Amino acid sequence: MKVIFTFLVLAFTSFQIMAIDATHGMVIFGKDTLYAYHLPMFHKIHNKQMIFAFDVPLDIKAQISKFQDTQYLTFVPAPFDLDKFIAQPFELKGNLYSGHFEKNGVIVLEGITLANPKIIYLNQISKGVDNNEEYKLFGSKTDAYALHLINGSTAIDQIFKLVPTVGSDASIDYVINSKSLFNFSLLELNFEYTIFSIAEHCPSRLCGGPRQKLATFKTESLYFEDQVM
Repeated sequence: MKVIFTFLVLAFTSFQIMAIDATHGMVIFGKDTLYAYHLPMFHKIHNKQMIFAFDVPLDIKAQISKFQDTQYLTFVPAPFDLDKFIAQPFELKGNLYSGHFEKNGVIVLEGITLANPKIIYLNQISKGVDNNEEYKLFGSKTDAYALHLINGSTAIDQIFKLVPTVGSDASIDYVINSKSLFNFSLLELNFEYTIFSIAEHCPSRLCGGPRQKLATFKTESLYFEDQVM
């Protein structure tokens, strides 16, 4: 019995040690919907690539929209446990920076709260040899984005703003909201990219053949890019 009790104490202590509050910087972007992108690192505490949508008061949203016209934004909440946030998202309070908060960024809004967070993409990253370049598309047809997924081969954060140029509304909505990931070489600015259907991932009402064109997007702007450490 004593051995079992000691084991439980050690296990509980180990769990407590693993639960760590840390600073987790984020990129803030979006027009129709506001998004926060957790800046990942390969370090265990920070090795989550995550996007979540959130709410702020309308006046704060208007200010964020105005700031985005000239500079990308980063957000630094008070230290928190990322794993606890992932398990049950909670509001985050912190400061908004113009530019990167660790690279001469300037505070433009203090003490704002990201309320009602809803995770829309989450993956644990690790260094590896996978050579696939994948992007996650999300947003809406009037406010669409592509996130480069960190898979170990090219450790580059990229968030592109997309503009759909060809395709029916139904197809565009399907492509943007699909849980599928799309394979490209690294995207370049001001290029058009066509997304074709994948038979097992595409409803028959939208896809007539195994390689039917669904939509074409143009990379309107590179909102954020950085090297993952």
